[in-house]
Amino acid sequence: MGPPPRQQLLLKVSRVPDWGRRAIRLSLALVFFTTLGLTLWLVPESYRAEWGDEVVQSCNWAGATCAVVAASPLIGKVAQLSYERTLGTLTGGLLGFMVYDYGVLMLPETAGGVLMVAAAAAVGFLSCYLSYKFKLDASMRLFVITFLIVTFGAHNADSRSALGVALLRTGGIIFGVLLFMGLTIIILPKSATIESLREMKSGLKLLTELNALVWSSRREAAAVMQQAAAAARTAEAAAAAAAVAEPQLRQQASGSSS
Repeated sequence: MGPPPRQQLLLKVSRVPDWGRRAIRLSLALVFFTTLGLTLWLVPESYRAEWGDEVVQSCNWAGATCAVVAASPLIGKVAQLSYERTLGTLTGGLLGFMVYDYGVLMLPETAGGVLMVAAAAAVGFLSCYLSYKFKLDASMRLFVITFLIVTFGAHNADSRSALGVALLRTGGIIFGVLLFMGLTIIILPKSATIESLREMKSGLKLLTELNALVWSSRREAAAVMQQAAAAARTAEAAAAAAAVAEPQLRQQASGSSS
């Protein structure tokens, strides 16, 4: 009796190569974000002239995020990477917005520049410490990157505001994380549990084959030992018969000589 139909389906899906899963999901995600960046079909007409470039940059970051999150085919691993990237993005974007709006804009230009440089150095140092302390390498990398994007991006003459940059850039990364997480769940899902079941099934099959091989070897060895024992008993009987017949042969030989 085989496993239920649902388990059979999941086991068949689990046999799809990992690179195939990642390729399909990443291709669909990139089609979505590149189409959005080229056509701006989600942006109202009245906002395209003012925020079009920022939306394009957000789509670029969303696509790059999908490429990084696609490193694993497993749902659990993708969820972990998504959480770490979201955490780093939100904290970096929030800190960049606060430093720029409540620090740089309230100081003279020279002092504001010094504050931006000092804040960037402090964020770099803090990210390394937190990465070591809490094992959040991916989060801390995005923490630094998002902070620099928001702070120095808002300082450009073409940028509208630190809040707008923070919302669009962090929103693009988070949107990329959520979209790829959804694709991972919908398209050829693969969990560690199903993969373990498949590996367990393969292991049990190999164990059964090994058990059959061992018992067949033991039966062959037992047959060989029985044959050897029978040969030994035959040789022993022949030796005993020869020992019994030897005195008679000597008597016959002595009688003939006399």
